[in-house]
Amino acid sequence: MKREPKNPQQQASPAHEYENEYEEETAGRVSSYLDDREYFKRSQSSSGARPHSAGRGGNSSYNENSRVRAVSADGEYRSRNASAQRRPAQNNAQAYQEKKTKKKKHGAGRIIGRIASVLIALILILVILVCIPATRSWAVSLALRSPLGTAAAGAYLGSEYNANVRDSDFDASLVESNSGASTSALYYTFALLGVDARDEELEDGSRTDTMVVVSINRLTGEMKMASIARDTYLYMSCGGTTKYAKANAAYAYWGAEGTISMLNKNFDLKIQDYVVVNFAGLTTIVDLLGGITIEVTDAELEYVNKYVKEQSKIDGVDYELLTETGTVTLTGAQATAFCRIRYTNFISPEDGTVYTSDWGRTARQRYVLTSLLSKMRTTSAKTLASAAKTVCAENTGDDRFIISSLSLNQLTNILGMCYVGELGDSSSFPVSGEYYSMSLSVGDSIIADTLEENAALLHEFLYNDANYTVSSQLSEIASATRSTLG
Repeated sequence: MKREPKNPQQQASPAHEYENEYEEETAGRVSSYLDDREYFKRSQSSSGARPHSAGRGGNSSYNENSRVRAVSADGEYRSRNASAQRRPAQNNAQAYQEKKTKKKKHGAGRIIGRIASVLIALILILVILVCIPATRSWAVSLALRSPLGTAAAGAYLGSEYNANVRDSDFDASLVESNSGASTSALYYTFALLGVDARDEELEDGSRTDTMVVVSINRLTGEMKMASIARDTYLYMSCGGTTKYAKANAAYAYWGAEGTISMLNKNFDLKIQDYVVVNFAGLTTIVDLLGGITIEVTDAELEYVNKYVKEQSKIDGVDYELLTETGTVTLTGAQATAFCRIRYTNFISPEDGTVYTSDWGRTARQRYVLTSLLSKMRTTSAKTLASAAKTVCAENTGDDRFIISSLSLNQLTNILGMCYVGELGDSSSFPVSGEYYSMSLSVGDSIIADTLEENAALLHEFLYNDANYTVSSQLSEIASATRSTLG
């Protein structure tokens, strides 16, 4: 028997009928809500009459489909139907996404704006500092030590500095120090070494005529320099090999790693970095800055001219003799010759202290270094940048005159600290009264008396630590060194 298709409208299921009724009821409630809302607004805009009000505490109620509404005396509308469900707001995905995107853009804009404000403030501060002569050193210091300054130095000098000046072969793992040795983290310490100009190689084979331990206060920038006498008889080791010899031999044996290890082991230091320059390098740097101004005596003038002539024969370059004494401006060659003088006394222009023999030479070297730093502080940024560029560019091949373990960032930070710091005291070690001379198989030598005492005095000088106690390892080294003297 053929069945006739059912009419969907006529054959609606009970569930479908329920859904229709629910939709109609919901539509009625919404319509009622809107009508009541409009009515409430009209009642509020009237002359103050409250229709359907039963007095100040009374309520006007309307009941439809078990829904109770009330208008209170203060005009607040509230629902009393506890069983009615709250109507959640429909989510608009597109609107939400747009709002989220706009919020991100606004957040990024605020961050960029803050960064720009900080940069502008820094630039304004630097401009103000540069325009005030008394604060130019601070301006240069801030620039060199800031991330912007180091980034600029890297962009300007980075490739040439890393290729020509930085010692890529320096192996810090070979540097030794005593267990138990301690130095204050407030200070940055490195070794400044000077080698004989007659040796072409900077890396090995040369003896160090100059060994200066430099400490810089990280907060104040104060710099102190302590020279180690080159003839001091010391213990030295590197890579498992040990020797007892004059201090200036360590560089010839093991280069910078061996020299730093010698300083660390004999004086309880923890040096990790160095700068080495030969006589030609000092000459070049002084000339690039336009010379340095120092005090020269009649006796010193004679030796300056002697060494200038000698150096000219070695380098094959022209020379200029010094003709004046007193306060004079020395060329690079003359300043280098001044550093080599050891056969006449040096009288400190600062306090009148008289230094004899090799102590006079080390004092002259420190005097030239402080004069060079003072000249840098009064030299324009343009000239300094040009000089640094020339040093990095010309320091190549057999003509290399300076190498260092310092990264360019470290170097700019050190220069930044030195620009504002006081040029503190300088000294030589072993100190006066704490050594004696002795002829040994390695030649005439200086014996520290005692090494422990000199190490403690060096810590007091470099780090203001008057109560330093040397490590047990240093005491063992000192005792073993004394035993080799017979």
